[in-house]
Parts: sequence; C-alpha cells; structure tokens
Amino acid sequence: MHQALVFKNPTRGTSRPGSSYVDKWIGGANQGMEAQEEAERQRKTKALAEEEDKQRRIRRSTRRSRNL
Repeated sequence: MHQALVFKNPTRGTSRPGSSYVDKWIGGANQGMEAQEEAERQRKTKALAEEEDKQRRIRRSTRRSRNL
C-alpha cells in the first residue's frame, strides 16, 4: 500500500519544503517492503517446490522397493 503524507501550512495552504522528502522517504520504504515481501514469496515458493520434489522422490523410491 502506498500512501503519502502531505503537510499543509494553515496560513498559506502550501506544503512545507521538507514534506516532499518525507514522501520520498516513505515511498522508498514502501518499495523496500515490497521487495522483501516478494523475496519472501519467492523463497516460500521455492521451498514448496523442493518439498514436493522430495515427496515425489520418496514415493517413487517406496514404489520401487515394494516391487522388488
């Protein structure tokens, strides 16, 4: 979720000069969180695929040993 903070000067109705830096900082933090979440999703997907492959090999080995 991306959100921006907007600071308004009540007397002039304009933003303070530093508010754009805060918005950029929050935007950078949001991008960093998205990257971390994507990396976590990829890690979980890889772990799941590895576990499925492991289980498939175990089943295949079990079937082969039964046929001996």
